[in-house]
This record gives sequence, C-alpha cells and structure tokens, in this order.
Amino acid sequence: LLDQISHIDVHDVDNIQLNVRKQIIVTLGDSQKIGYKMSFLKEILNELKNGEKGYIDLRNVDRVTFRPSEYVEVMQ
Repeated sequence: LLDQISHIDVHDVDNIQLNVRKQIIVTLGDSQKIGYKMSFLKEILNELKNGEKGYIDLRNVDRVTFRPSEYVEVMQ
C-alpha cells in the first residue's frame, strides 16, 4: 500500500488526506483507528478497477464511501 501513496497531507491532523496512485484522494479524518482505516483502504483499492479515479472517505468507518470522478486534483 505504501508504494501506491504519492502524497500524505497532515497539515490538519484531524483531516489527514492521502493521494493514492495519483488518481484517488483518500480522506482519513483523524488518526483514531488508523490501522483499521489503512487495512480497509487496502481492501477497497483491491476492488477498484485499474485506472479508476475518485474520492474515498474513511472518516466514519461505519459508512465508508467512494465517489467516482473523471477529475481528481493532485495534492502537492
């Protein structure tokens, strides 16, 4: 999983974001349950089609969402 992450934004520790494969923005929220969130993210990424773009919201692990998008802003 780490080799797929191109950027980690921890500017706001209550709203951690990742750029995965330079085409998926992942919002983790805070660091609570970070291990679980990362494991869940790995499973989600395995289910997505190669090249699929969009946004994954893992802030609430009871209600994870993926929103497909043609355009994903690359974080810098």
